[in-house]
Amino acid sequence: MRNTKRKVLLVLGFYLAALLHGTALAQEMFIYPTKGQSLDQQNRDRYECHTWAVQQTGFDPTKPQTAQPAPPPQQAPQGGVVRGAGRGAAVGAVGGAIAGDAGKGAAIGAATGGMVGGMRRRDQQAQEAQAQQQYAQQQQAGLAQGQTAYNRALGACLEGRGYTVK
Repeated sequence: MRNTKRKVLLVLGFYLAALLHGTALAQEMFIYPTKGQSLDQQNRDRYECHTWAVQQTGFDPTKPQTAQPAPPPQQAPQGGVVRGAGRGAAVGAVGGAIAGDAGKGAAIGAATGGMVGGMRRRDQQAQEAQAQQQYAQQQQAGLAQGQTAYNRALGACLEGRGYTVK
């Protein structure tokens, strides 16, 4: 079970990294000086506009964007199969005693209870994996919004200084 969780977290980590990398590439801007600005002036304007855009948005694309750590997964109930089998055996023994064969009733109850316990554990693991995936998507969406806001602010600043921004 631990290996399954590790694999799920590892896959989600790679998925998030790929999405973040794709977002950064999709946000490329093209800046053209329309007033004959020198290369030194362009560099100065770009730096000053970058600083202003970071102040306005709180997002700095020059710094590594690290996702917040995922919330810890809920602890899966341990021994769900065993507990389910035990409970099923007890219920089955009572039912079997009433019918005249407590041993047979206990065996049927144990098998049924074990299956139910295993299904509950699998359901919980699936819910945890879904929650981790949803968390990764929320992190990616937040970073994409930060990048978009930064690009808009940077573009507004540069256009105000005589550049065409696409």
